[in-house]
Amino acid sequence: MFRRNWFASLPAVFVTGLAIGCGGGGDAPATLSLNPVKGKVLLEDGKPLTGGQVVLVSSTTGMSPTGKIGSDGSFTVNSGAQGEGAPAGEYKVRIEPEAGVGSPGGKPKPGGKLPFSSIYVDEDSSGLKVTVKAGENTLEPFKLSTKHASVAGGTHGGRPAMRD
Repeated sequence: MFRRNWFASLPAVFVTGLAIGCGGGGDAPATLSLNPVKGKVLLEDGKPLTGGQVVLVSSTTGMSPTGKIGSDGSFTVNSGAQGEGAPAGEYKVRIEPEAGVGSPGGKPKPGGKLPFSSIYVDEDSSGLKVTVKAGENTLEPFKLSTKHASVAGGTHGGRPAMRD
């Protein structure tokens, strides 16, 4: 008789264990705190880049917040479903060309003419980095050079003359 009662109570013990184990009592926050981030993208001649998007790539959060570039070169970063802004931290930056210049995914089409060097379409070769801090963030303008292969798919020699 004892065996039967013990087996009958097993599901209750299992459910209780799951509830305690999945209680979310860890250190991770339920949602990431997002901080407003805005900036501007300029071409080498000082004129604004008039389309495309800025992508911030984090190696720690796994997030890649983006900002659509307006006709005046300005952008505001958005983290998709999480909302406007980006979590505090260090980011590498890439500039994705507007539709028609780049292929899907923001990578340039071979031979496609870009108004800036193709090194900027990859966060590892762009040399662009930003630090998002808690609170409002207005970034220094990104000034994109046309040097170092202005034809998409060309060589990526040299580094851009950019801020860190």
